[in-house]
Amino acid sequence: MGFQIFRATVSNWEEAISVSDMISATNTSQMQSYLWVDKEKLAPIRYYYWLESVDYDGYSDFFGPVNIFLEDNIGGIPAIPPD
Repeated sequence: MGFQIFRATVSNWEEAISVSDMISATNTSQMQSYLWVDKEKLAPIRYYYWLESVDYDGYSDFFGPVNIFLEDNIGGIPAIPPD
């Protein structure tokens, strides 16, 4: 059916909140690529993200977390996170 993205400021899944609408999946034998960008203005701290894969029968799998650390870079070009 599709995918959902969750985010938290701790690595504990129970603290995560949904930050995306359902991202529709494509039913094909061809490889597909999906892109989602977190456009929310975030404080300069570490964030954890999980991906939920949702099937039509209601079954879901979670993947992650993947984490990034946003650095405070006031007035300059944002640095690429090292993680």
